[in-house]
Amino acid sequence: GIISDENKAALILPMNYINVLKSLDLTGVSDEATFTAIRWPALPQ
Repeated sequence: GIISDENKAALILPMNYINVLKSLDLTGVSDEATFTAIRWPALPQ
């Protein structure tokens, strides 16, 4: 394939993180207070 198995494995955590970010409901964010109240997921290590 185009990407090696090693690189595929290295992308799993970042891709999961992106999916969690996409699942956040940000419709109620209307100002800085509601933005800072968001419980952001931990960055992948």
